[in-house]
Amino acid sequence: MVRFFKGKPLVLGGLRFTIDPLLPVVMVMLAWLLSERYYPQLIDFEPRWVYWVLGISSTVLLIFSIIIHELGHAVAARKLNVPIERIHLFLFGGMAELRHRPLRPSDELLISLSGPMASLILALLLWPFMLLLKPYFFVEFHVVQFILYVNLLLALFNMIPVYPLDGGRSLRAMFWKYTDNYFRASVNMYRTGSMIIGLIFLAGLVDFMLFDNGWSVWMGLLALYLAYTAYSARNELIQQPGLQDLILNVDPDQKPKQIVERLKMREDSFLERSIIPVMTDERFTAVIYGKEISKVSPDAIDLEQYYRVPVLGDYVEISDESSFFKDIRFTAEYIPVLSNGVLKGICNAHELRFWLLEQHKNQDIFLTG
Repeated sequence: MVRFFKGKPLVLGGLRFTIDPLLPVVMVMLAWLLSERYYPQLIDFEPRWVYWVLGISSTVLLIFSIIIHELGHAVAARKLNVPIERIHLFLFGGMAELRHRPLRPSDELLISLSGPMASLILALLLWPFMLLLKPYFFVEFHVVQFILYVNLLLALFNMIPVYPLDGGRSLRAMFWKYTDNYFRASVNMYRTGSMIIGLIFLAGLVDFMLFDNGWSVWMGLLALYLAYTAYSARNELIQQPGLQDLILNVDPDQKPKQIVERLKMREDSFLERSIIPVMTDERFTAVIYGKEISKVSPDAIDLEQYYRVPVLGDYVEISDESSFFKDIRFTAEYIPVLSNGVLKGICNAHELRFWLLEQHKNQDIFLTG
């Protein structure tokens, strides 16, 4: 990923933006194609520099359209109190990465649909502007027309019901609502997406054998791309994690100082986003908020002065549903996990809550192979 401003990601409006290192290369290639191939076929007798201005401006506006699409997801997620980890721009699009899963199928459906809706709204806003330009500004008209088509394509392509596209996420949300089980809905989505990819490939094969009108190549390429993206996301859909997969194990006999030093060795800001458990005679007696000590060395301070009495939201007790029900607001992202008072480790609070709530619904969702 490319980072900005002395190693830090670009942050706008509280949202982190990162880009794939190869995206600028793709932008240059696209600008060249538009400038040397696309616009010269539409517009005659213009100087070469005009085509390059059109190609570069169209490329920039295309990236802007992708950002608007992802901001649609981000705005909806924020309205539903689902934090966004970052907006990442990569070679063939973008992704608004959620920090944790939505707890309700309706939330996932709204977040998934908001991106295509943002693209459709932008296309509708461009339509009258394009009509106004056509009689008087023929060159500019073609740029606006191109961006309008791009946004329509973004909306329609992303609504193909194959995961991880928005259409696949939307259909998974509907399966989730119907089955009342997230993991079963994910498996159903994987099977449905595979069937849809197969039908697209079959349609391309039929077109090639019977009609040969050129659509077979495009349908074949589409099927291959969808198959690649679906396979890349396969594990997310069909593998249900176990409890131990979610927990960073912590020895109950470890001192708080040892735990702090261990968390400092992990990724940036991990300690700041964590709560450290304090065990006394194998009893959970206190917590330390990582954000209060993340900027100082544990050797330079007396950690006991940072001990706090644990309250709801500071920890998850697996045997007590009141510690992780939907309305609980967790104090930190990573918090202690206990089972009948015994410390199990530290875990992403939202992922563990999601897993526990799903386990209470059903225990038999596994797919092998």
